[in-house]
Amino acid sequence: MDLVEYLGTKKLNELIIENPYNSAGVLDIAAGKHNQRGLGFLGQRFRLSEKQGLKQSNTTVGTIYNCVVQMVRIQPDFATVALTDIIVGRPLFWNDKKKFLVTPLAATTAQLAGISLVTLTSANAKGDIIPIVVAGDVGVKMSATITKASPVVNDPVVMAVASNLGVADILADATAWTNVQLGVYMGKLIEALGTGGDGEVHKMNLTGAIQVLNDGVM
Repeated sequence: MDLVEYLGTKKLNELIIENPYNSAGVLDIAAGKHNQRGLGFLGQRFRLSEKQGLKQSNTTVGTIYNCVVQMVRIQPDFATVALTDIIVGRPLFWNDKKKFLVTPLAATTAQLAGISLVTLTSANAKGDIIPIVVAGDVGVKMSATITKASPVVNDPVVMAVASNLGVADILADATAWTNVQLGVYMGKLIEALGTGGDGEVHKMNLTGAIQVLNDGVM
């Protein structure tokens, strides 16, 4: 079964696979097979064309573009921020690359895993499996106050931290880049924002995520 077959009538940016592990970190056989079928997708990457991305989009949630998607698992025990802080466009970070665990808990020294395609609610759980964009075009959550007054196409996008969460920012043109800013470089803006865009989700090309390959070992 491939990912599209697994989705059925759902769209990719609606896909949240129930946590297949119990509180001891063991596969929960007693819970039945319904929450374990998707485990085989964990760590797998899927390349989507612009046409495929749009077809797999619930556009009321967001739009998927030409990109590479990877299935990852939410860190079961992250703290400080809430599960519901994982929203469409939110940068997520590697917690355990061997287990494909990601966290929304941000820091300038954290390794960017990718951008969330889904929004979690209180009905979901830590440990669930979700899709993120690890390369290509993606909508990203912008800072509540973008540094540059009028961002334009090809402006460099950097990750910023606000209340322990990652957002995207555009630095002023006259900024002298430091090693810290280069360390949080995410990619380039694809659409001009003019004087707006603060706190919104806007399209960028992601090149700065650290991609982890699935070697077939879970």
